[in-house]
Amino acid sequence: MERENTSWTIGEKIDELFETRTFFYLHNFERAKEEALQVEPSSPLLAQEKRVLLARINVALGNYEEVIQSFHDDDPIDKVVKWYALYMKNPSERPHILQQVSDLIASNPTGLDQLLIAYMLVHHGNYPQALELLQHHPTLETAALEVEVLLKMNRIDLAKILTERLNQLEGDAVLTHLTTAWVYLAQGSYREAEYIFSELSERHGSSDMLLNGLATAYLGQGKYQESDNILQELISKNPNYAPALVNCIITSCHLSKPQEQIEAYRKQLKRVAPDCFWLKELETFEQSCSHL
Repeated sequence: MERENTSWTIGEKIDELFETRTFFYLHNFERAKEEALQVEPSSPLLAQEKRVLLARINVALGNYEEVIQSFHDDDPIDKVVKWYALYMKNPSERPHILQQVSDLIASNPTGLDQLLIAYMLVHHGNYPQALELLQHHPTLETAALEVEVLLKMNRIDLAKILTERLNQLEGDAVLTHLTTAWVYLAQGSYREAEYIFSELSERHGSSDMLLNGLATAYLGQGKYQESDNILQELISKNPNYAPALVNCIITSCHLSKPQEQIEAYRKQLKRVAPDCFWLKELETFEQSCSHL
């Protein structure tokens, strides 16, 4: 697979929503919501961006109904935002919702429509279609999502190339730091990833994502106790954070924790994320071993 050699219009604009976006990208959703509610947009465009960004924050916080009731079908962007909330709320409805957005995909959407549709495609595992859509109107956030998708597809080579371009164009952007850390984790450069996650936490405050990223970097370096210390802090505050539960299982095995504890993490993971790819891979591996 070769990336199309396109130039893109990217940049975290220094505007009224800059802080909101920063905390949103770092998954500090409560703080992002606080920042957004204090903003009085100076233009209709920023007002629309604030409204959609608040909706995305509420979806991330699990406030699905608030979004569903606030967005209607009489506006294209409103319709996609509502579908996005419905998609995240109802796993059984996801194929049907994706079918509804197929016409929009065919019309080559741009901007917020494009981004939210791409997130649904990525969540559903339709990576090639998501990549194709993301390249129609490149921005900093769509480029960061491209890196995430490429890593999911095990195309670290292409993810590195795109991340290098991001560093050349927007080296100080939070999303660039995050994508660089993701690539470091994927290629085994755990010490470098540790530095980025630590720096972002010190500068902007910790979040579930940043703490789990730091725990993953420690895990990769064989610092199992350090990883476990962070994970215990994380799940004590948010026992439903699936990525941390995955790391809890791995770290617990390395630390030879009681099997009962490991099974408790596993049951919790299955409850909060029944479609977890890592869990399905583990179950497939265990089934194959049982037949040996």
